[in-house]
Amino acid sequence: MKESIVCFEFGYARSPESTETMVRAVKNLLLHGVKSCKCIGSGVLDLCYVARGSIEVVYSGVADEGWKPWDFCAGLVILKEAGCTAKPVHLGDDACTGDEFNIYARNGVFGVNEGVVNECRQVITS
Repeated sequence: MKESIVCFEFGYARSPESTETMVRAVKNLLLHGVKSCKCIGSGVLDLCYVARGSIEVVYSGVADEGWKPWDFCAGLVILKEAGCTAKPVHLGDDACTGDEFNIYARNGVFGVNEGVVNECRQVITS
């Protein structure tokens, strides 16, 4: 994931605990050596950029800022058709079975391949 462009969306979470968790995830990425962190403002657009290879990975939901299905489900189809990977940020999420992503989960990591998704998930949750 070194030299990768990582995208995230902060959403509407504003509690002290949530904002600390979100900022810590970005800090961990920068210290890990990613090339850039971006916040574009649209879940569907984020996923389309991953599908075309402009961004290596996007995540949402490390705190209470997760997406709703309507925020990204069309982009998820494009992402999957491009051969990319989608997994939950937090394993054991009620809406996820094991390592499989479910559109009703409030969190997710979406990347160009499984390796970058697994590494991102590890970095942002440490």
